[in-house]
Amino acid sequence: MNIDGAATLGFAKFDLKTAVEHLSRLGFKFVELSYMGWHSKHLPFKQIDPTAVLTLLSEYGMTPISMNISNHRSMSSKDHLTASGRPDFHDYTNPLHVEEAVNQARWYLESAKAMNINIVTMSTAPRVFGDRWNVVMNGACMAFRRIAEIAAELDIGVNLEVPHLFQITDSLEHVKAVFDEISHPNVGATVDSSHWGIVGYDPFEFFGWLGSRLRHVHLRDSKGLDTKDRKQTLELTAGKGTVDFALFRQALQQVGYSGRVTLDFEYKIDDLAVIESEYRQGLAHLETCGWCLA
Repeated sequence: MNIDGAATLGFAKFDLKTAVEHLSRLGFKFVELSYMGWHSKHLPFKQIDPTAVLTLLSEYGMTPISMNISNHRSMSSKDHLTASGRPDFHDYTNPLHVEEAVNQARWYLESAKAMNINIVTMSTAPRVFGDRWNVVMNGACMAFRRIAEIAAELDIGVNLEVPHLFQITDSLEHVKAVFDEISHPNVGATVDSSHWGIVGYDPFEFFGWLGSRLRHVHLRDSKGLDTKDRKQTLELTAGKGTVDFALFRQALQQVGYSGRVTLDFEYKIDDLAVIESEYRQGLAHLETCGWCLA
């Protein structure tokens, strides 16, 4: 099974040009553009020119195929950072926050359209424990329906990464409730092997349930158990955790998946030689599990 490209997330400490240059050196022709807020700031809100991004990518013989966006308040103001300097996420029970989230999503979707990108994975509300989950979920789904309508106007698919341990889609039960509540044909699913490695769901059953909504795949390793204090490790190079990449591939093949697959390796270090070495090790391990770089 083919790996199409890699996310700029792997070079989270560096600018976009550095990320693209090194991904090209590693042999990638297709790239996923990432914006995670406090790191991997490769698509800062209203601070990029899609034409300039395309020009940069073309210089390295690369094509953008997807975007992965963490939609949060600090995109538009440094006042919306937590005390630790991390993003302050939208409160979807607050109408002002909902409008901010939708407007930010519109800008990213319009930027994706300008770069001929047809899949954008976008975050929703952060993980909630206890009785408040339904209230937050309802508000977040209302906002995401509006975002999906914008995406439909632009002929772009907008995905939720599911399950995602740090969002309201943190379990299969919650994923199914969210998809039922949004109920929009433009909303698809990005599945990430690292979250599967922690959650431990049956991939054959879940991918079958997703059906045509399964539209993008991220590959990364992980280890540990699902804990509220985030003690699990979700950012490992393939082969350095406990994910069974051969089984993951078999489950995708069984449901006839033919969409894009990107490496979602994530490194918050500033040593380019080490990062490149990690990519090569990860690709070598994935090859032993039946994956190959297209």
